[in-house]
Amino acid sequence: MRHRLFAIFAGIALLCIPMPAQQAARNAKVEQTICDKLAAIAPQAVEPFKRATSAMDAGEYQVAVPLFQQVLQQAPLFTPAMRRLGSSLAGTGQVEDGISYSEKAVKIERSPENLASLAMVLAFPGPNHQASASQLQSAFLLAKEANDNYRGEDDASYLALLAQLSLTVRNDRNFVKLLTSWFRDITNLQPLTT
Repeated sequence: MRHRLFAIFAGIALLCIPMPAQQAARNAKVEQTICDKLAAIAPQAVEPFKRATSAMDAGEYQVAVPLFQQVLQQAPLFTPAMRRLGSSLAGTGQVEDGISYSEKAVKIERSPENLASLAMVLAFPGPNHQASASQLQSAFLLAKEANDNYRGEDDASYLALLAQLSLTVRNDRNFVKLLTSWFRDITNLQPLTT
């Protein structure tokens, strides 16, 4: 009974966490690092990348897709553009293409960001699409790997995604364990300085 009440409370708290349709503000330092890497490969691609990211974050996927495609023409192996193109394509309803780009990003670079992005596209494929049970299970495993490999200290979204997918695939024991860890982590976060 105690675990069930905790899970209900935690599930309600989880609803307050930004998920795909409510992109939290991006970490400026992380974005600058990404843009610096792109500038070293294809300096002319940085501005379209920034515009595409802003469009994607605003839910303007039709605007974001051609801009990310433009970036990939100049930097074909740049996985941040690849994974964001995958998410944007899924957002337009082109789910198979979105999954394909997200999977390609993971094959090139198995980073927590790419793993989490693929998990999101699989679990939350876009308008008028629902994930299959096998896609949800795959998304859960990808999210677990992303969370296990994340080395930062200021981004609870990996743990939140994993907790949400634990609930979705009905892994209640794992969910309670994750929430306990997440609440412990979130209470230890230091305030960000501006």
